[in-house]
Amino acid sequence: IQADLRVLATDGCEKCGLECRHASTVPLPAREPQGNVRSSGRRDSRDFAPLKPVLVLTTVHAAFDAAGLARELVEMRLAACVNILPGFTSIYRWEGKVEQEGEQLLLIKTADGRVDELRRQLLTRHPYDLPEFLVLNVDQTSKAYGAWLVHSSMPQQP
Repeated sequence: IQADLRVLATDGCEKCGLECRHASTVPLPAREPQGNVRSSGRRDSRDFAPLKPVLVLTTVHAAFDAAGLARELVEMRLAACVNILPGFTSIYRWEGKVEQEGEQLLLIKTADGRVDELRRQLLTRHPYDLPEFLVLNVDQTSKAYGAWLVHSSMPQQP
């Protein structure tokens, strides 16, 4: 089932713009306008694109505390969820040689509007000089899961 993640903010949860079970009264964070300013000078919710779920991939070495990093990202609300897949072997070219290392893969689920801040924070905590940071768009998800993911990765408003 393909979820329509382009639902207007006025059609669902005020936080994530989707139909969901959240009782949040926090408005959607501002994004780049997608429409024109009304003659009153104000923009309405139809002028802003709703946030969408994305999946960010990064790897760390096998002995690194991936759970600690994952917990920090979730506590900072930069990710709704981080899956840690241990026991990977990576074969790659580095500095002219083919290398092989044991690694862990982190699958970081977040909202597209949080990617820049996630990148900044991840790069300050990452053990590698050149960390993997791949952002994959999520084309399909259930409305409820997509709403939870976006809602859970947005900063809380006071």
